[in-house]
Amino acid sequence: MRERESVWSSAVVVATLIGIACIVLAFWGNHLAAEQVRYAKLSYELAAQSVANAQPNSDKQETNVSNWPLILSTVSPLVGVVFFGFVLLRIARPKGDPNKLIIHYARYGIGTHRGEYRDVAEILRGYIKNGNSIDVNVGHVIFGDPFPGQSKYTHLKYSLGGVTRVLSLQEMQKLTLSKADTDLDLQIAKKREWHAKAEALQSEVDSMKQELANRGTSLNLASVLPQIHLVYAKPDPLAPEADYPSKVRCELQNTSTESAKVRVAEWIPGISGLHAKLPGRTLQLRIAGDWWPKPDGADEVHVPPLEFFHLWIAPSGHSTIDELQRWLTAGQLGTLALIVNETRVEVRL
Repeated sequence: MRERESVWSSAVVVATLIGIACIVLAFWGNHLAAEQVRYAKLSYELAAQSVANAQPNSDKQETNVSNWPLILSTVSPLVGVVFFGFVLLRIARPKGDPNKLIIHYARYGIGTHRGEYRDVAEILRGYIKNGNSIDVNVGHVIFGDPFPGQSKYTHLKYSLGGVTRVLSLQEMQKLTLSKADTDLDLQIAKKREWHAKAEALQSEVDSMKQELANRGTSLNLASVLPQIHLVYAKPDPLAPEADYPSKVRCELQNTSTESAKVRVAEWIPGISGLHAKLPGRTLQLRIAGDWWPKPDGADEVHVPPLEFFHLWIAPSGHSTIDELQRWLTAGQLGTLALIVNETRVEVRL
């Protein structure tokens, strides 16, 4: 698919260059045609002057007019319009649905060279459901047996959810592809990337620790790396609890390279002078895209590196949603104090 897109991109570039060349040729043809008209007019004037002076033996002025300038000035714009039209159509073409399952090729046989496999792409495409999923056992049952008595494999290339992959499956192995599986794979890959970065950062910190230990100096990790980072805070007017008709929800992230044991300490009013309650069991950890434990939170959570957790506070008084949002935007609502790994951390809201 990428190779095809590369070919089309090259074709667009070539068509653009040809269109520009046609425009240049059209201007050049118009210039030559104008020069020929001027030359013909001058020749006509010279011939008329010779006749007027009664010079029968004077050399005859022959005017040879070429048709090429006229052809260039007429045909070149038309050719340019064709190529520029191709470019515009290619640029404005509708984009393919990234959630659609596309099977680029599928080969069933004893190898990947010509003559060693059967093209089974159309057969597999017939098993696609709703345009974005497939669930079938691949093998001789649906493909037939082009090489009896030999071990056969299915090799295919597909695109789904913006991801292109190549698979090799054994005889009668189940092929299951769906958008949900692709999204989960992407989340797993992102998690692995985050953890790889965390491990690399932890390795760097360990090296710093070792270097400082060799110098006889200790390293306080909390002074080097941030522990807790505020992702967002927003007022929530639809709280179901009757005792707390309004809430401010806060989502935070453990941006350190070590697990963080977190519990709530206190609320410190800011410039707004807003007092708030910190009810118990409001801490929840995000796991697989959802918040746990449910339905109530916990008094303490253990947050892995780079993972998220949230809690909520209950403003006292009768502050409106607009007032809360205005104070949050200005960073004047107050300060949330947490105990992280037995160290006090303050987050300004």
